[in-house]
Amino acid sequence: MTKPSLSIIIPLYNSSIWLEQLEETLERQGIFAPNCPIPVEIIMIDDGSTDDTSRRVSELKERHSIIHLYSQSNKGQGVARNFGLEKAVMKYVYMMDSDDLLVPGTLLHYVNVLERENAEVVKFNFDTRSESEIDSLRNDKNERISDDTISFMSGFKYINDTLGLSQKTSVWDMLFSRAYAIAVNARFEPALRFFDDFVFTWRLLLPARRIAVSQAIGYHYIQRPASDSHNSERSHVISRQISLPVLSSSLDNLIFRPASSEEERQMNHWLSQKRDWYNFAFWLMVLRNKALSREAALKELKRQTDVGLYPIICPYPSKYPELYPSSATFKVLYRLIQTPSALKCLIRFRLK
Repeated sequence: MTKPSLSIIIPLYNSSIWLEQLEETLERQGIFAPNCPIPVEIIMIDDGSTDDTSRRVSELKERHSIIHLYSQSNKGQGVARNFGLEKAVMKYVYMMDSDDLLVPGTLLHYVNVLERENAEVVKFNFDTRSESEIDSLRNDKNERISDDTISFMSGFKYINDTLGLSQKTSVWDMLFSRAYAIAVNARFEPALRFFDDFVFTWRLLLPARRIAVSQAIGYHYIQRPASDSHNSERSHVISRQISLPVLSSSLDNLIFRPASSEEERQMNHWLSQKRDWYNFAFWLMVLRNKALSREAALKELKRQTDVGLYPIICPYPSKYPELYPSSATFKVLYRLIQTPSALKCLIRFRLK
């Protein structure tokens, strides 16, 4: 049997400000120590940073020879993580964000769980902290991963038990076998700049025979108002939501056709429910916020229709619904090509 070893994959984008904190949290994992019990490599991918991230990482490499730095033009963290998976050579893989914190001892603890229990994936817990709590977390010298009870389940059961919830589909609260990820073709969707971990995690977990599930907290997710997932500026929100059709299509591709067991039928329930919700959210954003031009929206509607995706829960036009076709596509089509409201008001005024 191959001895346990670990590849840590970290995408970076303008991460210079977080590198001191990142070095510290990795050091508290014990992986930089000369007596580290397993071989470890850290693969950092600079995703087109415009600050001095690359220079700062080069300084880190001088202190820690296990760090490897690669650079790419800005393509998104999903593409960066795919690149990291291609470069990884160790038995197990872990991915984290550059601006969060690990509980000391987490990585070696869960490598041992994977090795001892012959599991493809181990999922542990995380909590959400504010930026104001970072200093107290970094100064806590007594914090350690707890030695908790581990339960085991298949990928089907894990997703059913968690109802396919988005907070259970992050990539930084799990370690997994690299050989297994390659075998099931678990990859990040390059077209997704947001929500990319959803699809990767479902692709990884669905075929799993044995997932080790821990309730211990091993990761502190730092919630930052300016981060990609929380920035509330209109342009940023629209950029996130424009990714939703790709997410819907990716989830649709995971549906079992035909479903040959009760497990597969139950999985199709969660997959189709999430697919339809994300598609509905997208069209609601398009129709209410005019996030796409009319031409772009019509093109996207045609693309979805061609592949069998429909905005099934968009409402009828407010007046005379019986005059219009009842299919969801035509409801949205009507809304996209209807006369602009200001012009309608002007026409009514002139008619009076």
